[in-house]
Amino acid sequence: MSSTLIKIAIFLAILSVGAAFLGAAAPPSPRGPNEQAALYSLSGADAKAQPASERSKSKTRKVALQRFPDGPIAFRKYEQAIHPIEGYQTKLLPGWTFSFDNVIVTRNAEVITRITEGKVAAFKWELEKRKARKRGRYIVEATLPKTRPGVVAAPLWLYSEGAREGAHEFDFELMNGRIEYNLHNGNGGFNMRKVNKDLGGHRVRFEIDRRPNKVTMRIESLTDGFKDELVVTPRKVRKWAKQSNAPKNLRWPPNRMAMFPVMEFWVSNAPGWVGEWQPLAPGESIEMVMHGYAFTEK
Repeated sequence: MSSTLIKIAIFLAILSVGAAFLGAAAPPSPRGPNEQAALYSLSGADAKAQPASERSKSKTRKVALQRFPDGPIAFRKYEQAIHPIEGYQTKLLPGWTFSFDNVIVTRNAEVITRITEGKVAAFKWELEKRKARKRGRYIVEATLPKTRPGVVAAPLWLYSEGAREGAHEFDFELMNGRIEYNLHNGNGGFNMRKVNKDLGGHRVRFEIDRRPNKVTMRIESLTDGFKDELVVTPRKVRKWAKQSNAPKNLRWPPNRMAMFPVMEFWVSNAPGWVGEWQPLAPGESIEMVMHGYAFTEK
Protein backbone atom coordinates (compact mmCIF):
# COMPACT_ATOMS: atom_id res chain seq x y z
CA MET A 1 0.00 0.00 0.00
CA SER A 2 1.41 3.44 -0.97
CA SER A 3 2.15 6.10 1.66
CA THR A 4 -0.67 8.23 0.22
CA LEU A 5 -3.27 5.50 0.71
CA ILE A 6 -2.01 4.87 4.26
CA LYS A 7 -2.42 8.57 5.11
CA ILE A 8 -5.99 8.59 3.69
CA ALA A 9 -6.92 5.50 5.74
CA ILE A 10 -5.56 7.04 8.95
CA PHE A 11 -7.48 10.30 8.28
CA LEU A 12 -10.77 8.44 7.73
CA ALA A 13 -10.27 6.43 10.94
CA ILE A 14 -9.73 9.64 12.93
CA LEU A 15 -12.93 11.13 11.49
CA SER A 16 -14.91 8.00 12.43
CA VAL A 17 -13.70 8.02 16.05
CA GLY A 18 -14.40 11.73 16.40
CA ALA A 19 -17.97 11.37 15.11
CA ALA A 20 -18.68 8.53 17.54
CA PHE A 21 -17.35 10.57 20.47
CA LEU A 22 -19.42 13.62 19.57
CA GLY A 23 -22.54 11.48 19.18
CA ALA A 24 -22.07 9.90 22.62
CA ALA A 25 -21.27 13.19 24.35
CA ALA A 26 -24.14 15.21 22.88
CA PRO A 27 -26.87 15.96 25.47
CA PRO A 28 -30.44 14.85 24.73
CA SER A 29 -32.53 17.50 23.02
CA PRO A 30 -34.82 19.37 25.45
CA ARG A 31 -38.56 18.93 25.27
CA GLY A 32 -40.25 21.56 23.20
CA PRO A 33 -43.12 23.67 24.62
CA ASN A 34 -45.79 21.52 23.00
CA GLU A 35 -44.42 18.31 24.50
CA GLN A 36 -44.08 19.90 27.94
CA ALA A 37 -47.67 21.11 27.69
CA ALA A 38 -48.82 17.58 26.86
CA LEU A 39 -47.03 16.12 29.89
CA TYR A 40 -47.94 18.76 32.43
CA SER A 41 -51.01 20.51 31.07
CA LEU A 42 -52.92 21.49 34.21
CA SER A 43 -56.52 22.51 34.00
CA GLY A 44 -59.34 23.76 36.13
CA ALA A 45 -62.71 22.00 36.38
CA ASP A 46 -64.16 23.99 33.48
CA ALA A 47 -61.32 23.22 31.07
CA LYS A 48 -61.47 20.74 28.23
CA ALA A 49 -60.28 17.23 29.10
CA GLN A 50 -56.92 16.17 27.72
CA PRO A 51 -56.86 13.41 25.07
CA ALA A 52 -55.66 9.97 26.04
CA SER A 53 -52.75 10.18 23.61
CA GLU A 54 -50.93 12.50 26.02
CA ARG A 55 -48.76 10.01 27.84
CA SER A 56 -46.06 10.46 30.43
CA LYS A 57 -42.49 9.80 29.31
CA SER A 58 -40.87 9.98 32.73
CA LYS A 59 -38.91 7.00 34.01
CA THR A 60 -39.29 5.82 37.59
CA ARG A 61 -37.71 3.02 39.55
CA LYS A 62 -39.90 -0.07 39.62
CA VAL A 63 -41.02 -1.15 43.08
CA ALA A 64 -42.19 -4.66 43.98
CA LEU A 65 -45.69 -4.78 45.43
CA GLN A 66 -46.67 -6.40 48.71
CA ARG A 67 -49.90 -8.28 49.37
CA PHE A 68 -52.39 -6.93 51.84
CA PRO A 69 -52.51 -8.83 55.16
CA ASP A 70 -54.68 -11.91 54.63
CA GLY A 71 -57.57 -13.02 56.78
CA PRO A 72 -60.81 -11.27 57.73
CA ILE A 73 -60.81 -7.69 58.96
CA ALA A 74 -61.71 -7.37 62.64
CA PHE A 75 -64.68 -5.07 63.16
CA ARG A 76 -63.65 -1.64 64.48
CA LYS A 77 -60.16 -2.72 65.44
CA TYR A 78 -58.15 0.18 64.07
CA GLU A 79 -54.67 -1.16 64.76
CA GLN A 80 -54.98 -3.32 61.61
CA ALA A 81 -53.31 -2.49 58.32
CA ILE A 82 -56.63 -1.37 56.81
CA HIS A 83 -60.14 -0.80 58.10
CA PRO A 84 -63.34 -0.04 56.15
CA ILE A 85 -64.98 3.37 56.33
CA GLU A 86 -68.59 3.22 57.50
CA GLY A 87 -71.71 5.35 57.27
CA TYR A 88 -73.44 7.93 55.10
CA GLN A 89 -71.69 10.82 53.33
CA THR A 90 -73.44 13.63 51.49
CA LYS A 91 -71.72 12.85 48.20
CA LEU A 92 -73.54 9.49 48.01
CA LEU A 93 -77.00 8.85 46.61
CA PRO A 94 -79.66 9.44 49.29
CA GLY A 95 -79.90 6.44 51.60
CA TRP A 96 -76.63 4.90 50.43
CA THR A 97 -73.83 4.13 52.91
CA PHE A 98 -70.23 3.02 53.08
CA SER A 99 -70.41 -0.53 54.42
CA PHE A 100 -67.95 -2.59 56.47
CA ASP A 101 -69.19 -5.73 54.71
CA ASN A 102 -68.32 -4.40 51.23
CA VAL A 103 -64.56 -4.61 51.86
CA ILE A 104 -63.38 -8.24 51.72
CA VAL A 105 -59.84 -9.62 52.07
CA THR A 106 -59.38 -12.78 50.00
CA ARG A 107 -57.33 -15.86 50.88
CA ASN A 108 -54.56 -14.73 48.54
CA ALA A 109 -54.42 -11.37 50.35
CA GLU A 110 -56.11 -9.22 47.76
CA VAL A 111 -58.86 -6.79 48.75
CA ILE A 112 -62.22 -6.84 46.97
CA THR A 113 -64.15 -3.59 47.22
CA ARG A 114 -67.78 -4.05 46.24
CA ILE A 115 -70.81 -1.96 45.28
CA THR A 116 -74.20 -3.53 46.00
CA GLU A 117 -77.51 -1.73 45.79
CA GLY A 118 -77.46 0.87 48.57
CA LYS A 119 -73.94 0.07 49.79
CA VAL A 120 -70.47 1.12 48.67
CA ALA A 121 -66.88 0.53 49.83
CA ALA A 122 -63.90 2.47 51.18
CA PHE A 123 -61.01 1.88 53.55
CA LYS A 124 -58.22 3.75 55.31
CA TRP A 125 -54.67 2.49 55.68
CA GLU A 126 -54.79 2.62 59.47
CA LEU A 127 -51.19 1.62 60.17
CA GLU A 128 -49.87 4.14 57.67
CA LYS A 129 -52.00 6.79 59.35
CA ARG A 130 -50.21 6.07 62.65
CA LYS A 131 -46.79 6.41 61.04
CA ALA A 132 -47.58 10.07 60.22
CA ARG A 133 -45.40 10.16 57.13
CA LYS A 134 -44.64 13.52 55.54
CA ARG A 135 -42.95 12.25 52.39
CA GLY A 136 -42.59 9.08 50.33
CA ARG A 137 -43.95 7.15 47.38
CA TYR A 138 -47.21 5.20 47.64
CA ILE A 139 -48.23 2.69 44.96
CA VAL A 140 -51.28 0.49 44.53
CA GLU A 141 -52.34 -1.90 41.79
CA ALA A 142 -56.01 -2.48 41.05
CA THR A 143 -58.26 -4.10 38.46
CA LEU A 144 -61.00 -1.61 37.71
CA PRO A 145 -64.60 -2.58 36.94
CA LYS A 146 -66.16 -2.03 33.56
CA THR A 147 -67.20 1.61 33.24
CA ARG A 148 -70.70 2.29 34.48
CA PRO A 149 -72.46 5.69 34.78
CA GLY A 150 -72.70 6.99 38.33
CA VAL A 151 -69.71 5.02 39.67
CA VAL A 152 -66.51 6.66 40.94
CA ALA A 153 -63.35 4.60 41.51
CA ALA A 154 -60.68 6.25 43.66
CA PRO A 155 -58.02 3.56 44.22
CA LEU A 156 -55.47 5.89 45.82
CA TRP A 157 -55.51 9.25 47.51
CA LEU A 158 -53.45 10.89 50.24
CA TYR A 159 -55.37 12.53 53.06
CA SER A 160 -54.59 14.59 56.18
CA GLU A 161 -57.42 13.57 58.49
CA GLY A 162 -57.65 15.50 61.76
CA ALA A 163 -54.99 18.07 60.91
CA ARG A 164 -55.40 21.43 62.63
CA GLU A 165 -54.61 23.15 59.36
CA GLY A 166 -57.62 21.53 57.73
CA ALA A 167 -58.20 18.42 55.66
CA HIS A 168 -55.98 18.22 52.56
CA GLU A 169 -56.13 15.62 49.82
CA PHE A 170 -54.50 14.57 46.54
CA ASP A 171 -56.59 12.01 44.66
CA PHE A 172 -57.24 10.08 41.47
CA GLU A 173 -60.89 9.62 40.51
CA LEU A 174 -62.07 7.62 37.51
CA MET A 175 -65.58 7.88 36.13
CA ASN A 176 -67.49 7.61 32.86
CA GLY A 177 -64.40 6.97 30.72
CA ARG A 178 -62.40 9.79 32.28
CA ILE A 179 -59.48 10.21 34.71
CA GLU A 180 -59.35 13.17 37.09
CA TYR A 181 -56.53 14.42 39.29
CA ASN A 182 -57.91 16.50 42.17
CA LEU A 183 -56.73 18.64 45.09
CA HIS A 184 -58.94 19.27 48.15
CA ASN A 185 -58.41 21.65 51.07
CA GLY A 186 -61.59 21.16 53.09
CA ASN A 187 -63.57 23.76 51.14
CA GLY A 188 -64.33 21.74 48.03
CA GLY A 189 -62.17 20.13 45.40
CA PHE A 190 -60.22 21.50 42.46
CA ASN A 191 -59.72 19.47 39.30
CA MET A 192 -56.07 19.84 38.32
CA ARG A 193 -56.22 17.65 35.21
CA LYS A 194 -58.67 15.59 33.17
CA VAL A 195 -57.79 12.85 30.68
CA ASN A 196 -60.22 11.21 28.30
CA LYS A 197 -59.25 7.57 28.73
CA ASP A 198 -61.52 4.65 29.58
CA LEU A 199 -59.62 2.28 31.89
CA GLY A 200 -62.67 0.15 32.64
CA GLY A 201 -61.60 -3.49 32.99
CA HIS A 202 -57.90 -2.61 33.06
CA ARG A 203 -55.33 -3.63 35.61
CA VAL A 204 -53.74 -0.31 36.59
CA ARG A 205 -50.88 0.90 38.77
CA PHE A 206 -51.47 4.20 40.61
CA GLU A 207 -48.72 6.19 42.32
CA ILE A 208 -48.46 9.34 44.43
CA ASP A 209 -44.92 10.47 45.20
CA ARG A 210 -44.89 13.22 47.84
CA ARG A 211 -41.75 15.33 48.35
CA PRO A 212 -41.19 18.79 49.85
CA ASN A 213 -42.82 21.28 47.45
CA LYS A 214 -43.52 18.61 44.83
CA VAL A 215 -46.11 15.86 44.35
CA THR A 216 -45.99 13.56 41.33
CA MET A 217 -49.06 11.51 40.43
CA ARG A 218 -48.70 8.67 37.91
CA ILE A 219 -50.97 6.14 36.23
CA GLU A 220 -49.91 3.13 34.19
CA SER A 221 -52.27 0.61 32.59
CA LEU A 222 -50.76 -2.87 32.71
CA THR A 223 -53.40 -3.89 30.16
CA ASP A 224 -52.57 -1.62 27.21
CA GLY A 225 -49.48 0.33 28.32
CA PHE A 226 -51.19 3.72 28.67
CA LYS A 227 -49.29 6.13 30.94
CA ASP A 228 -50.08 9.55 32.32
CA GLU A 229 -48.46 11.85 34.86
CA LEU A 230 -49.10 15.09 36.70
CA VAL A 231 -46.52 17.10 38.63
CA VAL A 232 -47.94 19.49 41.26
CA THR A 233 -45.96 22.31 42.89
CA PRO A 234 -46.83 25.21 45.22
CA ARG A 235 -46.33 27.65 42.36
CA LYS A 236 -48.93 25.86 40.23
CA VAL A 237 -51.39 25.71 43.14
CA ARG A 238 -51.03 29.48 43.72
CA LYS A 239 -51.80 30.02 40.06
CA TRP A 240 -54.89 27.79 40.16
CA ALA A 241 -56.14 29.52 43.32
CA LYS A 242 -56.58 32.71 41.29
CA GLN A 243 -59.03 31.04 38.90
CA SER A 244 -62.69 31.91 39.29
CA ASN A 245 -63.70 28.26 39.73
CA ALA A 246 -61.18 27.57 42.52
CA PRO A 247 -62.65 26.75 45.95
CA LYS A 248 -62.06 29.09 48.86
CA ASN A 249 -58.56 28.91 50.38
CA LEU A 250 -57.14 26.55 47.75
CA ARG A 251 -53.53 26.14 48.79
CA TRP A 252 -50.53 23.82 48.93
CA PRO A 253 -50.78 21.20 51.70
CA PRO A 254 -48.00 22.13 54.15
CA ASN A 255 -44.87 19.98 53.86
CA ARG A 256 -44.89 19.44 57.64
CA MET A 257 -48.35 17.83 57.49
CA ALA A 258 -48.68 14.05 57.72
CA MET A 259 -50.82 12.35 55.06
CA PHE A 260 -51.89 8.72 54.63
CA PRO A 261 -53.57 6.62 51.89
CA VAL A 262 -57.29 6.02 51.48
CA MET A 263 -59.34 4.30 48.76
CA GLU A 264 -63.00 4.67 47.80
CA PHE A 265 -65.39 2.97 45.40
CA TRP A 266 -68.78 4.65 45.40
CA VAL A 267 -71.91 5.88 43.62
CA SER A 268 -72.26 9.64 43.25
CA ASN A 269 -75.33 11.85 43.64
CA ALA A 270 -74.01 14.17 40.87
CA PRO A 271 -75.20 12.78 37.52
CA GLY A 272 -73.92 15.85 35.68
CA TRP A 273 -70.42 14.84 36.71
CA VAL A 274 -70.45 11.04 36.50
CA GLY A 275 -73.60 10.07 34.63
CA GLU A 276 -76.96 8.72 35.77
CA TRP A 277 -76.88 5.66 38.02
CA GLN A 278 -79.11 2.76 37.00
CA PRO A 279 -80.14 0.37 39.81
CA LEU A 280 -78.44 -2.99 40.01
CA ALA A 281 -80.38 -6.15 39.27
CA PRO A 282 -81.24 -8.33 42.29
CA GLY A 283 -78.08 -10.07 43.47
CA GLU A 284 -75.85 -8.03 41.14
CA SER A 285 -72.68 -6.31 42.36
CA ILE A 286 -69.73 -4.37 40.95
CA GLU A 287 -66.18 -5.04 42.12
CA MET A 288 -62.80 -3.35 42.11
CA VAL A 289 -59.92 -5.61 43.16
CA MET A 290 -56.88 -4.20 44.97
CA HIS A 291 -53.99 -6.56 44.21
CA GLY A 292 -51.21 -5.05 46.29
CA TYR A 293 -49.43 -1.96 47.50
CA ALA A 294 -45.99 -0.54 48.19
CA PHE A 295 -44.35 2.30 50.05
CA THR A 296 -40.80 3.52 49.57
CA GLU A 297 -38.96 6.58 50.79
CA LYS A 298 -36.97 6.66 47.54
